[in-house]
Amino acid sequence: MRHEFVITALLITLASSGCRAATRTVEEPRVDLDIPEGGNRGYLVGIAPAWEGAKKTVRKMVETEIE
Repeated sequence: MRHEFVITALLITLASSGCRAATRTVEEPRVDLDIPEGGNRGYLVGIAPAWEGAKKTVRKMVETEIE
């Protein structure tokens, strides 16, 4: 009960003080897919299985700006 009151009071204070928050979803290309041929891909011993490629070439990122 007390935590809810504190959070509500904080949000009201931020809203009344002129703070603005904006959230948006951005799709960015996955740069971690550039694997050189013959790379070990995290294997210390043995041979890594064949690379089949990724199913998704972009990832969704959520950006939040607070002014």
